[in-house]
Amino acid sequence: MADVLERLRAALADRYPIERELGSGGMATVYLADDLKLHRKVAVKVLRPELAAALGPDRFVQEIDIAAKLTHPHILPLHDCGDADGFLYYVMPHIEGESLRERLAHEGELPITEAVKILRDVADALDHAHKHGVVHRDIKPDNVLLSERHALVTDFGVAKAVSEATGRQQLTTEGVALGTPAYMSPEQAAADKHIDHRADIYAVGALAYELLAGRPPFIGTTPQEVLAAHVTQAVEPVTKHREKVPPALAQVVMKCLEKKPADRWQSAEELLPQLEALATPSGGMTPAETQPVRVTPPRRKSRAVAIAGGLVLVIGVGALVLRQPLGALFGGDAPAAVEASQRPWVIVAAFEGGDDDHTLGETAQALVSTGLDQSEIVATVPRPQLGTVLRAAGRSDTVRIDPALARELAVRSLVGTVVEGRIDPIGETFSILLRAVNAVDGAVIASARGVANSDRDLVPRLDELTREILGGLGDRSAAGIASDRPLASFATPSFEAFGKFVQGLDLYFLSDMTGSRALLDQALALDPDFALAWMYKGHSFWTSGPRDSVEANYAEALRRPERLTEGRRADIEALLALHRNDLRTALRIYDRLSNQGLGYDHNRGLTLGHLRRHDESAAAYRQALARQFRPSPGTLANLSARLLYLGEFDEVRAIYSQLDSLGRLGTRTRALTVAALDRDWQEQERLGRAMWDDPAASAGQQRTGAYSVAAAQAARGRIADARQTLVGIREAALAQGNTGARGPVVGQMRLSWYSGATSPSPRPAEIWGTTARGLATHARWAAFTGDTAAARRSLSTLVARPAEDVTRYGEVPVFIEAAIAAQGDRWAEVVELLAPSATRGHDIGYLEFQTNRIERQWLVADAYEQLGRPDSAASFLERIVAPEGSASEIRGRGLTYSFAHRRLARLYTQLEEFDRAEEHWLEFLDAFTDPDPEFQWMQDEARSELERLGRGR
Repeated sequence: MADVLERLRAALADRYPIERELGSGGMATVYLADDLKLHRKVAVKVLRPELAAALGPDRFVQEIDIAAKLTHPHILPLHDCGDADGFLYYVMPHIEGESLRERLAHEGELPITEAVKILRDVADALDHAHKHGVVHRDIKPDNVLLSERHALVTDFGVAKAVSEATGRQQLTTEGVALGTPAYMSPEQAAADKHIDHRADIYAVGALAYELLAGRPPFIGTTPQEVLAAHVTQAVEPVTKHREKVPPALAQVVMKCLEKKPADRWQSAEELLPQLEALATPSGGMTPAETQPVRVTPPRRKSRAVAIAGGLVLVIGVGALVLRQPLGALFGGDAPAAVEASQRPWVIVAAFEGGDDDHTLGETAQALVSTGLDQSEIVATVPRPQLGTVLRAAGRSDTVRIDPALARELAVRSLVGTVVEGRIDPIGETFSILLRAVNAVDGAVIASARGVANSDRDLVPRLDELTREILGGLGDRSAAGIASDRPLASFATPSFEAFGKFVQGLDLYFLSDMTGSRALLDQALALDPDFALAWMYKGHSFWTSGPRDSVEANYAEALRRPERLTEGRRADIEALLALHRNDLRTALRIYDRLSNQGLGYDHNRGLTLGHLRRHDESAAAYRQALARQFRPSPGTLANLSARLLYLGEFDEVRAIYSQLDSLGRLGTRTRALTVAALDRDWQEQERLGRAMWDDPAASAGQQRTGAYSVAAAQAARGRIADARQTLVGIREAALAQGNTGARGPVVGQMRLSWYSGATSPSPRPAEIWGTTARGLATHARWAAFTGDTAAARRSLSTLVARPAEDVTRYGEVPVFIEAAIAAQGDRWAEVVELLAPSATRGHDIGYLEFQTNRIERQWLVADAYEQLGRPDSAASFLERIVAPEGSASEIRGRGLTYSFAHRRLARLYTQLEEFDRAEEHWLEFLDAFTDPDPEFQWMQDEARSELERLGRGR
């Protein structure tokens, strides 16, 4: 093989020097090469020697020449082809991206909207080719490349040349065109000599089937078996494998897969409008991404405006790691055969007997719950999710759930079975009794009794008795457990260590990380190989740091793979990738876990959110909710954050009400967000002041209230009050030890910038510090005030930090460079630096800090206005006035709201778009109701402009 590669390198050295192999398929191998003539990277595809020998150079060049004449946005062009020392090759552009086959390999079925977009692009390419007399004959995921959210079809003409030269039998032999039979039309499979463009329509149907169902229409053990199925067997409806496929889309796909060509869509030109209709809202499907041209709401109509945007959701690891059923928390994977959401729930009551402080019983209860969750037939209700049922029953959600209360809660929540337990120490031994009872009448369904001869025997004995209970409930697989692994192998053989672990988790979920780590350390002292204790210790450092401790503890857990399930190992690897800001690796892992039915949807949603894939993130959170006994407040809160970016404000309000009813903390903060969405500035100021002045509120809650007050004051034109509010936040933060002091400094900068007012300088020695965040804040402030030398010094120090740190700074360094360029009136440089990220709106990644998207958009609007492009400036200001972004950004939108509308009104007047100018003047006056005397002229200006337009109020 090495000799062949060296011969190929020598043959192409004078035109296309080979760098490395990119991939290999049934017909060819692809290499990355340099195009010496045109100085670009190209992909050189070299036919396998046996195919080259059968085909011959003349026929090969003839067919490739026909395909090379195709020019279309969704067809990968052919640059060149030829024969070099017996190697038949053709040259294509090197595309940065992946093939559809690679995408399917790590994602399985695709989101429906994305699948439709890909199919539309493929059909568009085929329509062009068919009109030029070219039939592809080998449409499959391997021949579709994905680049910049578009699909490109490759290898036109190759399949025809190879198939006619070698014959069907060779073509379908394993290793020659491996995978191709899955997409062959019945007429191709039957070796019909009269194959036309409708064979490509069938292949599109097969491709669509796999994109939607995660598998092709027919699966067999040999290529011949698959070919026979295409000819003789009916295709199962795609909805059998994925119920969520819209009926209209399913009908389009199934019509492509009709056996007789005359029963299919008769051309790609006929198929294409069907797919285009399905890719629009009128087709019953929501686009994956929308980019509204105009987002200002009409006067006196609904304030909810559909928008597109980005999100960086920075939350503690307590939300990152979902409160899953005990088995999932303690390391057991939910069996792939039956997902937890499809298994009946059981409630495990607090164990009777034990010691005075219930430690013995609580540990035994947790171990039994862990064992039950390994079953294929039941799932235990997590204790935190019983809180909703307890509150509905008029009980405290911290009450001990004894067997009688467990049965009451089960009946209230339609749970059929309760598992009870009793453990009594008798000298050195322990008597154990487990029972599964009918929740309604208490009848015993299954029971198991045994004795542990010592505390070292407790874990294996409880494991055995749990298996007996599951056997009595009807789970016969592996003696009641889906895995043959004993409980101790993925938890700990030490009952005492497990008890410390459970206590540590209780404190962890109460956000007492210091107390949690102390108990986890005690568990590790008893069992140094307790991998899950190492893992949760790593979790505990996410919010408090140091960051190195996260990775060190995760590494300790991964050094003990025999004490982790496959799913848990993968979860830790994904969390490590997240911690390093390697989001795509984390997503690939969570996608695989999701496809295996192992859950982790909450973390998958978090990762998708950091990647700005908001609709998919929301879908992942919904899937997480579907697997929960009762909606988790953390999952609901994160779902509502996604929906804010998607503009689903009615649903956000509904979730907020649900969180309020669950007693979820943050009711007043959510009310502030709703007031900002409604542009009710008086209500926002009232609510914010009540929160700010509440002595029982935390410092963070008080700052949230104060920021909301400042934003509402600015929107109404009370700039002096807003400035004083921000100064008050800064002074309070300094008095508390500088925590949070930099935020109001940035707020002052924004307020001065947007309103045109002057702002007092802060005291740098007390504000900036030498942390990365302090350096970034100082650089931004220095650039804003014109001290570009100081800005560059701080920026240089910031970016000189380790590369892994700099990757977590998002667009902050670029924004500082742009702000410095603006001070030098280098406006074209500002656009070049910031326009891409300002268009996107939000930084991508799990970041340490970032710039507010409005800062970037405002600066780019400044640049375009200075460059004489008012239309471009207006497009960025329109994004600013939209209710887009995180809840905190929405609560702070008042800082810029009125001033952005004023700028838009002036720009549209300049563009002679007077209707739009009027709308923005009216929006400005609707908000700017109580201006300071020094800003009264803005209100007068707005009224004068409306009168001049002839449409005064």
